Amino acid sequence: MSKKSVIIHGHTGRMGQMLVSELSNHKNLTFGGGISQSETIDSGGSTTVSDDHSHLQLLQSSSGLIDFSLPSSAKNLLSLASKSKNKSFLICTTGLDESVIDGWQKSAKDYQHKVMVAPNTSVGIALFRKVLDQFGKTLQKYGFDAEVIETHHRYKKDAPSGTALYLAEALQTSKTELVGEYQGERKEHQIGMHAIRGGGVYGEHEVRFISDHEEVSFSHRALDRKLFASGALVLLNWLEAQSSGFYHFKDVDL
Repeated sequence: MSKKSVIIHGHTGRMGQMLVSELSNHKNLTFGGGISQSETIDSGGSTTVSDDHSHLQLLQSSSGLIDFSLPSSAKNLLSLASKSKNKSFLICTTGLDESVIDGWQKSAKDYQHKVMVAPNTSVGIALFRKVLDQFGKTLQKYGFDAEVIETHHRYKKDAPSGTALYLAEALQTSKTELVGEYQGERKEHQIGMHAIRGGGVYGEHEVRFISDHEEVSFSHRALDRKLFASGALVLLNWLEAQSSGFYHFKDVDL
């Protein structure tokens, strides 16, 4: 069985380079080329100045695309998607506006793409969310207060992280309210969100459920940035097997 060709949008970045390396040994996927703001590279290593024509040529010869770039590149990528059909797009850039996410939903419908906007690409985080889906609301029902705490490197631009918001989503009901750093008494039905920034931490997420008499907590720690690259390929491989449409991270069946 021939391997499916994958384009890396943002291939010159740290995550982009890790993805290129991971694809060199993947059993189902192969590196089909990369796109950055300054250059386009094909699967053979030849580079050209980045422009819409070179981007479209790469995309048309590929099966899918993984995006690890910047929010400022989002509109250009949406425009590229509108010039093709039946492709898989795994969007891993965080901090996107709701209008951009709406644009991807429309693109999936109008151009028969398979699209996922992923707040995280960790297999562990995917399973973490399933645990919270199962237990989070029940613990709150029995009087446990919920706190979401995340830690990232000093250069991370968004806070709280997209992953922290994604995990908190599993805890929300019509009565709950997400609150950031605050002082004073905790009000009923509030979920505390805490963002810590410092050093070179890849990513740590913890959800604590605290009652008057006991505590239950779940946590995840990224030990190596490589996990996000290998996880992205797991997600894209899953996406490739689906019908056209817009998918959420929590839809993935591992």
